[in-house]
Amino acid sequence: ASYGIIPEGKLRDELLVRISNALFDMASADKAKSEWALFVSADHLNSVAPELVPRIKLARLNLRVAKMNLAKGATLNANANLNAGLKCLNDSGEKWKEYKFTLCLLNELIKSEYAIGKYDLASAHAQDVLENSTSRDEKFTAYFYKIRTIGEGEKRDYNNGVLEGLNIYKVYGINIPNSPKGIDLLKENVRLKMVLRKRPLNMLSELPRSEVSTVCKLFHIIAQYATFTKNQELAALITKRGIRLSLQKGVVSQDIVRLLLLENVNRIAKSLSRAKQAFAYGCAAEKVSELFRDDRSFYHEVQVLLYGGTFPLLRPSRDCLEPLGDAFKPLLN
Repeated sequence: ASYGIIPEGKLRDELLVRISNALFDMASADKAKSEWALFVSADHLNSVAPELVPRIKLARLNLRVAKMNLAKGATLNANANLNAGLKCLNDSGEKWKEYKFTLCLLNELIKSEYAIGKYDLASAHAQDVLENSTSRDEKFTAYFYKIRTIGEGEKRDYNNGVLEGLNIYKVYGINIPNSPKGIDLLKENVRLKMVLRKRPLNMLSELPRSEVSTVCKLFHIIAQYATFTKNQELAALITKRGIRLSLQKGVVSQDIVRLLLLENVNRIAKSLSRAKQAFAYGCAAEKVSELFRDDRSFYHEVQVLLYGGTFPLLRPSRDCLEPLGDAFKPLLN
C-alpha cells in the first residue's frame, strides 16, 4: 500500500533501486535466498530509468538470471533477460570491450533465439560473433547455429545448410565434396580401416568421453541434412570421417553416437542386404552410449531408437521387446 502511494517517476524508481540493492546483498549473503532475490532484483532494475543503474552491472545480472531461468526450463523468461542484458551492454558502450562477457551473452542469445523460433535474430547474433570473435573455438557456437538457422529455419533449406556446413568444415581444414564419388568413399573407408587397425567399431567405447562440443557436432548436423536431401553418400562419408577424427583425437562424444545411429538407419533404408553392416553401426552406437548412461534422457533415447527402430529388422523381434520397454519407462516418468 505504501509503495502504491508513491507516484510513478524518479522517486519510485529510486525506491526500487534501493530494494533491489538490498535483495542483491541478501542473495550474496544467503545462497538459500539467492534465486528469488536475484529474480526480483533483475525485474525491478530492468523497469527503472537507465541512468539509475550502471548498464554493465545490470547486463551481468540479466545474464546470471537468464542462466537460472534456463536451468528451470523457463526459455521465454531467459530470452527476455538475455535481450535486456544485450540492451544494457549496448547502452554501456562496452560491447566487445568486455570481450568474454559479450561473447558469453551473445552465445546464450543465439541459442535462445533459435530455441523460440526467431531464426533471423539468431543468425544476426551469430554473424556478430563471427565478425568480432578472435579464435576458431570461440566461433564454434556461431558456426553451428548459422548452419541450423539455414537448415531448420522457416525455409527448411537443407541443401544450403549442407553447403554452408561444408564451407565451415574448410575453416577446420576439412575438405569434403558435396557430391562424393565412389572413389571418395573408398578412400575414406580405407583410411578408417587403417585407424581402426582391424578392431571393431565397438572399440570406440574404450575411448574416454568428451563433454566439449567439437567439430563432430558439425559432422552430425550436416550428415543429418545430407540424409534429408537423399544424399546418403555424403552422409556416409561424413560419418566415416567423424569416426576417424574421433579415433585420432582419442575421445568420443555424444555426437559420435548420433552419427553411428544415423548410419545404422541409412544402411537399412538403402538396402536390407546391408543389414550386417547396419547392425555393426547400431551395436557400436549402443556400446558407446553406455559411456553417457548418467545422461538418462540421451541414453534411453538411443535405446528406443535402436530397439524400436532398426534392431527388430536385424534380430528376432521378441529379443527387442524387453529392452524397448525398459527404455520407455524412464522417459515416461
